[in-house]
Amino acid sequence: MMAKSRAEIMRDYRKRMKEDPERYREYLAQARNRKRKNYVAAEKLTKKEKEKRSEKNKEYLSRHRQKKKLERELETARRDLDQPTPESSGYDTGRSESTSLVVDFQFPNRRNGPRRRVSNALAKKQRELRRLKAENEEMRLKYQRTLRRLQRYKKAEKKTDESECSTQQEYEESLK
Repeated sequence: MMAKSRAEIMRDYRKRMKEDPERYREYLAQARNRKRKNYVAAEKLTKKEKEKRSEKNKEYLSRHRQKKKLERELETARRDLDQPTPESSGYDTGRSESTSLVVDFQFPNRRNGPRRRVSNALAKKQRELRRLKAENEEMRLKYQRTLRRLQRYKKAEKKTDESECSTQQEYEESLK
């Protein structure tokens, strides 16, 4: 077995720390204090160091936003799965009980960037809403067409049953 590198040793150490929540909280607190103690104000940094810190912060922030976005999407999916679907026989009346359409508008925080990004996000959500409304209307019309077709079919079937009964009765009477 080869000796572990310093990075592997620290990775294993952090993994063990995460297994014990109390020790992990202490470890995080120590790391925060160490970072706070060694922090240098931006005005004291050279231009290159400022750029490096800015780039690092930008990467961290984008990862953080991506993580939050994923959490919101998971929450939305979980909420959609939890919503009960209305039970119905499929016909009988022209109107159906339906739950309201839920569209989740998650706008980016205005402080996070220029207004253009916000307006683009709003326009995208409005397009999605229009598309969903059109799709909903199309489904409603399709449902009504199918319902009317089924009612016509049942009515025609009932008429043929009645006419068959009357002709069968006439046939039986003629045999007597």
